[in-house]
Amino acid sequence: MLISAPSTRTPRAAAVLAFCLLLSPVAAAAEPAPALPAGVEAMIRQAAADGDAATLDKTISLALAAFPDQAEPITALGDSLRQQRQTQALAAKKANGRHILSGWTGTGELGASLSTGNSDDKALAVGLALTKETMDWRHRLIAAADYQRSEGRTNKQRYSAGYEPNYFINEALYAAGQFGWERDMFAGYRHRFTETVGLGYVLIDNGTTKLEVEGGPGARHTLYAASDTDPAFTEHEFVFRAASAFS
Repeated sequence: MLISAPSTRTPRAAAVLAFCLLLSPVAAAAEPAPALPAGVEAMIRQAAADGDAATLDKTISLALAAFPDQAEPITALGDSLRQQRQTQALAAKKANGRHILSGWTGTGELGASLSTGNSDDKALAVGLALTKETMDWRHRLIAAADYQRSEGRTNKQRYSAGYEPNYFINEALYAAGQFGWERDMFAGYRHRFTETVGLGYVLIDNGTTKLEVEGGPGARHTLYAASDTDPAFTEHEFVFRAASAFS
C-alpha cells in the first residue's frame, strides 16, 4: 500500500505540469506590447486631425526619432490614421456628388485703397477661386475684378471669370477643359472668350507633393471695341494651352 501511493500521484502531477506548459506560450503571446506614451499618441492624433498629410508625416518622423524603441506602435498608428484620412476623403467626395452646392472649398481676396489730398485715387481688387471634387469630377471656378480710378477718370477696368471641369478616367489620367471670359476696355477688347479641351496627367501624388500637367487645343474669340480710327470687329484664333500645377 505504501509503494502504490507514489504511482497514483505521479500521473496526476505530470498532467498538471503538462497543462501549465501548454498554457505558458498562450499567456506569453497574450501579453500586450508596451503602450505608446500618452503624449506621443496625442501629438500624432492631433497632427492627423488638424494638419495635412505633410504635417502628419513630419510628426511621425519626429516621434520615431525621439522614441526609436516605440517604432512599431508609432508606425502602426500612423498607418491607421492615414487610412482613416483616405476613407474620410472618399466619403466626402461621395457626399459632394449628391448636391451641386455642397463640397465647395476655396479662397477669396479683397483689396481696396483710397487716396485724397493732392490726388484723388481709388482702387478695388476682388478675387475668388473655388474647387469641388467628387468621385469622378473636379470643378474649378475663378473670378476676378480690378478697378482703378484717378482724378475722376477710370484708368483700369478688368474683369474675368472661368470654369475648369476635369473628368478623371482613372486616378492619374483625366480629361481637361477650360472656359474663360475676359473684359478689358483699356486693352482694347469688350469681350474675350477662350475654350480649350485636352488631357491632364497626375505625375506625382504622394500625399505631401502633387504635380499635374495638362494641355490641349482650343479657340479664342475676341470682340474688339471701336476706336477713333477703326470700327469694332471680332477676331477668331486657334490656341494651344499647356499648364502645370504644383502643390
